[in-house]
Amino acid sequence: MVSAYDDETVSDVAFKLQDRDFSQIPIRDRITGNWIGVVTDLGVLKMLLPNHDPVIKDRAKIGSLLISESGLVEGILECPYTESLIVVAQMLVYSYAVLLKNNLGELKGIITRADILQLVK
Repeated sequence: MVSAYDDETVSDVAFKLQDRDFSQIPIRDRITGNWIGVVTDLGVLKMLLPNHDPVIKDRAKIGSLLISESGLVEGILECPYTESLIVVAQMLVYSYAVLLKNNLGELKGIITRADILQLVK
């Protein structure tokens, strides 16, 4: 599974999003190994807009910010990987993605809204 660490730069994460045609990517704390949230393409786009954050004066330097300093990490929901698809779909109303974990807390996968939309095909 493709993911990123909180000590990577916004530029690195934006490249992963673009390279894989993802709308979000899960973020992990490099020190603890815990999943801390998700960075979305929409979050990066908003950060680039002039009126988004008046503290950032030089938009050209956004790419060099660490994810942990960027304010881009959004919370993400988690559930057991054995959970029903209906419950996961309901969770996706409130989250870009849901992390699926086993009973040891190990990540087994991620389901996104795009995955659910595949069922319509």
